[in-house]
Amino acid sequence: IVTLWYPPEKAAFGVMMQELAAHLKDRGWDVEIVTSLPSHPRGIVFEGWSGRIGRSEEDGLPVRRLRTMISCRRGALSRGIAQLSFSVTAMRDVLFGRRAEVVVAPLQPLFLGPLLGLACRVRRSSLVWLVQDIHPDALVDLGLLREGLLVRMLRWCERVGYRTGARIISGSKHNATTAASS
Repeated sequence: IVTLWYPPEKAAFGVMMQELAAHLKDRGWDVEIVTSLPSHPRGIVFEGWSGRIGRSEEDGLPVRRLRTMISCRRGALSRGIAQLSFSVTAMRDVLFGRRAEVVVAPLQPLFLGPLLGLACRVRRSSLVWLVQDIHPDALVDLGLLREGLLVRMLRWCERVGYRTGARIISGSKHNATTAASS
């Protein structure tokens, strides 16, 4: 499971990924979570976590924390660069780490679309995308982004992501858990 957000962060995707990982492990799957250091929502690494890069066990699940750029600036550019940093680092981890038969990831950040898609294609791993929101359209609708080059680039990342996935699961935690266990 590759996810930018993971507990102890309270982000919905992170909690959902932890529950999915526990469910799959209980069903006999060999599961590992690939994520970054916890920093959501403030963009500051949580106290006590700054030196915890690498492998560990958290709540009975193997977790690999990657070194990525983290930004406390709330601007779109700094957040985008931090998300791109995670996407590139996750791609490198999938390319050069232990090969997984199946990689499960939320299609957020959108940069994961082409990068993780390419890594899974090279490693011949099936890629399952979990889609909760349609981005960047949701960001445009909320007024957080304006139509332009950046939005066109993000839509391209989204389209490439959809094309590279063996499966796309949307809707709810229940749907993701049910589909992943079947």
